[in-house]
Amino acid sequence: MTSASPSLAPRTPASAAPVSARQSSLRTANLALLARHVFAAPAPVSRADVAAITGMTRSTASRLADDLVAAGILTELDPSPASGPGRPAVPLAPALGTYVAIGLEVNVSRMAVRAIDLSGEVLAERVVLGDFEASDPAEVLPQLARLTRDVLNLDAVRRARKVGAAIALPGLVSHETLLRAPNLGWERIDPRPFLAEVLQPDGLVLHLAMRPTSGP
Repeated sequence: MTSASPSLAPRTPASAAPVSARQSSLRTANLALLARHVFAAPAPVSRADVAAITGMTRSTASRLADDLVAAGILTELDPSPASGPGRPAVPLAPALGTYVAIGLEVNVSRMAVRAIDLSGEVLAERVVLGDFEASDPAEVLPQLARLTRDVLNLDAVRRARKVGAAIALPGLVSHETLLRAPNLGWERIDPRPFLAEVLQPDGLVLHLAMRPTSGP
């Protein structure tokens, strides 16, 4: 009785997939590390600066920085004046106007919508002053949706990639629901249905955040 012949197909080493996954995870972690240092730096830093701070090799830091520049997350500034031999350093900084987050707010004295880019620059803002104490959310939130649409329709915002949206409310928030906002007179309110239509075209999902009730 003849036994079956073993398969002649080449076998992939059992460790190949885990090694590939580890390499991908390491690259993602290094990209995040490099970006974090550039974003946190009080002044623009060069690739060599990042390599020294993070312990990466210069070639690794340079390659990762190139990827982040190509993705529109970082930008290159004008080269620094040369202080010695070699090419002048090219400072890195957060990119302007490429990615934006949308911030919304309702407080007792105002409602506001802002679009902010990676550098912290406010690309657009709409503010309405008023008295929203003991207000009706069914009237206020549609008005906030209209302000949001105005901001999203501005050229600088339309050209950017929208990456998130959050609304700050002066009360206790849990599981994307405003449980109670005494100053507004709101209870058990989920603002997301009021804003879904205006945010959905950009693929944005609204998140809720609690805002301190003190102050203007």
